[in-house]
Amino acid sequence: AARTAENPLGARSAAALSTGYAIVSLGGGASYVFAVASLSQVSTSDVPTLMAVFILAFVVGLAAVFAPAGLGVREAVLASVGATTIAAPTAVLAAVLLRMVTMAVDILFFVVVEAIGRFRSRQAPSPLGGEGQWQRPRR
Repeated sequence: AARTAENPLGARSAAALSTGYAIVSLGGGASYVFAVASLSQVSTSDVPTLMAVFILAFVVGLAAVFAPAGLGVREAVLASVGATTIAAPTAVLAAVLLRMVTMAVDILFFVVVEAIGRFRSRQAPSPLGGEGQWQRPRR
């Protein structure tokens, strides 16, 4: 379908973005399940519930515009709602562990992207010329 005022992306782009978001959400849910599993036994029947808890916490964290990256809000939801399925201390520890892992991955991503950017900028010719000064185009 074509782009419209109601759907400025078009159907194909909207479907691609929705699919990507679903994959990321499932990956986040899986990471929460792994965090819980690293601290205690997880029944396979609890996996869908734990994944849903993560997705709920992620959405609530996004909606909390006063908290950068949902800091504290996401963990509160993970701990309180997660405690309905797993032991409360495990839910709290898993929430904190997940935040620590998320921050570590964010920092690692930044470092890698920054290193790639610096590497590429060394290989590309400078538009400023040899001495870092702007060069007038030749006519």
